[in-house]
Amino acid sequence: MPAPELVIGDVGTTIGVFRAGRVEPDPWLEAPIRRRWDGMAERVRTRLAGLRGLWLQPTAFRHRLSYEYDHRFQPDSLQVLADLDVDILISHGCFVDILPKGVSKGPSLLRLLEAMKLPRARVLVAGDTLNDLSMFETGLKGAVVGGAETELLAATRALPNAHHCVRPGAGGILEAIAAHGFSATLPEVSS
Repeated sequence: MPAPELVIGDVGTTIGVFRAGRVEPDPWLEAPIRRRWDGMAERVRTRLAGLRGLWLQPTAFRHRLSYEYDHRFQPDSLQVLADLDVDILISHGCFVDILPKGVSKGPSLLRLLEAMKLPRARVLVAGDTLNDLSMFETGLKGAVVGGAETELLAATRALPNAHHCVRPGAGGILEAIAAHGFSATLPEVSS
């Protein structure tokens, strides 16, 4: 597998280059994300502390907070964040991500494409959970891979460029490459 050159990670809150097996965040591309998140983490943590069935994931992120939840969690309890400039993504039946308002995979990808002067027509997005929805909402050609969350399938059903694949993972991506008319020629792999 070829290594990526550019990476959008952490549900869209990290944008960087991939060097020597590591993602090096790009300060210029991340500047709007950093400004929107400044001081927000502590406010969110304080408001969500003690909510039943919701706990902070043990991994630290720079520009978001990620929680897990169980059957005791009530999504309505997140109304305590209503007056903050944050977006809330609930996905995979167990995750809650709190992001700076307007920041997610889709907007970060569009920022990267614009900065790199890359044509949108040559981009294929792929995903399987609701936290991928913003990529499909960009209008870019996409692969909702087989086995995707029913919520993502429902949310993308009316999006003309969101191809619902039969096969999961890479098989679904190959299926979407053909469906969208991209060249399916892959580089040779030496053994």
